[in-house]
Amino acid sequence: VSGVTYSGNPMSGSYTIRGYQSTQTYRDGLRDYFGVMSDDSFSTERMELIKGPEGVLFGSIDVGGVLNRVSKIAMPGQFTTVSVGAGNNSFIRSEIDHNQNFADETVGVRLAGVWQDAETYVGGPYDRTGLFGYVSWRPTSATTVWTRFEHRTSNIDVTQSTYFTNSLSQLPTFLPRDITSEEPWSNADFRLNTYELGLKHQLNSNWSARAVARLSALDKYEERLIKTRIEFFDRNGVYLGREIPSGGRPAVNFNDNENFGSILMGRQRYINENYNGGLVGAFDLAGDFELFGMNHKFFTYLGAETVRTENKTTVFSYSSFDFLAPVYNDTPESNSGPASVSGDTIADTTNLNIGMQDNMYLFDDRLIFSAGARYDYSISDVYNAVGNRYSDDENSGWSSKLGLVGKVTNDVSLYYNYTTTFLAQGGVDHNNRPFDNLEGVMEGTFTGTASYFGSRLKNQILSGDTLPDGTQEQVQLGVNKTDGWETDLRWQPIPAWSLLVGYGDLTSLNDEGIRIRHVPQGPNYQIFSKYDFLKGPIKGLYVGLGYVYTNERSGDNSDSFNLPSHGVYDLLAGYQRDNWRLQLNIKNLTDEIYIATGGSPRRSVVGEYRNIRMTFTYTF
Repeated sequence: VSGVTYSGNPMSGSYTIRGYQSTQTYRDGLRDYFGVMSDDSFSTERMELIKGPEGVLFGSIDVGGVLNRVSKIAMPGQFTTVSVGAGNNSFIRSEIDHNQNFADETVGVRLAGVWQDAETYVGGPYDRTGLFGYVSWRPTSATTVWTRFEHRTSNIDVTQSTYFTNSLSQLPTFLPRDITSEEPWSNADFRLNTYELGLKHQLNSNWSARAVARLSALDKYEERLIKTRIEFFDRNGVYLGREIPSGGRPAVNFNDNENFGSILMGRQRYINENYNGGLVGAFDLAGDFELFGMNHKFFTYLGAETVRTENKTTVFSYSSFDFLAPVYNDTPESNSGPASVSGDTIADTTNLNIGMQDNMYLFDDRLIFSAGARYDYSISDVYNAVGNRYSDDENSGWSSKLGLVGKVTNDVSLYYNYTTTFLAQGGVDHNNRPFDNLEGVMEGTFTGTASYFGSRLKNQILSGDTLPDGTQEQVQLGVNKTDGWETDLRWQPIPAWSLLVGYGDLTSLNDEGIRIRHVPQGPNYQIFSKYDFLKGPIKGLYVGLGYVYTNERSGDNSDSFNLPSHGVYDLLAGYQRDNWRLQLNIKNLTDEIYIATGGSPRRSVVGEYRNIRMTFTYTF
């Protein structure tokens, strides 16, 4: 898909959309507060990508767009699908998906499960289990009631696979690629439970209403070692310098690798205990009607969200160890310093929203005008037990949308869209004045599958000089500017061969001309080609090859160093016959070593190595 690139730690699932890093996800149109690391595709029917700040539909979202996961539901008929897979990195995975109907198709059931035992590409755990259940009941032809339950657990190594790099973000040759600057254990345990109850009723032939409520609870326990600082010594024990934080000049020259006798890394053991619990509800009304000679499709809704977050962080300090001759300890508490609690907070947030959108159709639906507005109100209370501090924030904002579609022919349309959103920011500046909300605006014109867009994110916070009292000046006047164009193409010259291309080109800068962190600048593209053997003795065989090119990016917020561009090949091959399928997937086919993201001018995170998966699927 054009305009979307991965960013951040490869294990985090982070990505950017149209020049902005996405931080929020949705499930079935409702906000999912519990992140992507605990997520798994076994309960997902499909993924929807909505580009631009569609604040009218989703409220306070990222300016670039939002990803919506659509859950599995009961389908007509009966089927069961079982799949088992294996691969490198000790990967073993099994899934089951069962669908069945009862009572003359008035009761539908969908059950799914997953079990995975694997390792990450740097050797840490990557284990998952999950259970999913969906039951629907149609007491009348116009009414459907459903309930959904999901339970997921994950044990994931969140080690960022950090390597020392030079000022050009080039990896050193004197370190084996399976040795990083982080100790190889950094685990996060997730346990998520979700309960949902919904009702949909067809009021008449034109109008329908829906009400849904979802209760979720996520417990996370994270334990890892973090780097405090790195010092370099030559073979004679002479101190050469230390790692310089982001924005500084390199302290050590990596051109002569034999100079290094030891690299001492200070470290701390970091334990984070986190709980997130939330109740999300919505009521919406949708209908078709005719007014003033125009056909209308109207949609209005009310929403409410309440979320509690509890977070406690405990830190153990350690003496430095020699990175070139590391010694690990099975019980690191035995040689650590005393524990200290660096964070202990409880935060309660409540959001209320109301909105509507109307699509108006003219000239036999050749011209479509869209208009909408939404109002959000949120209030948050935060208590920090370390220092016994209490704070509260109250935010509100409007989102709007105007769109116009003109169908030139049945295959070609011209489209203009103007959308806005806001992001509740909270906090105060150095003069104790509260910050305004972030405001996002995007304009775009579209022709077929090509688009041009421009977006502005207002009220950015810029850091200034250090004041005499030691605090840093913070001024809210920044504007992030992103302009670009993109296109998605599909070509099928013959029935057996298909080609998909996604191409985008953008620039994303702030007021001072500094590139936005982790956003690939200039051309980025994705190509995928697949060939299906439709006849002959190997009918059912298919092969596919993909290539993803990511352009150079800024490594940090101050754009003090550059992350080089890279390209990765992916391979797909399989054989399908009747109701079974055998498929091979290879990510990073050529085993390219590349920089996925940056940490500082001296450290960077490598991308995932070659990943091989073989999966057998049987449906009955």
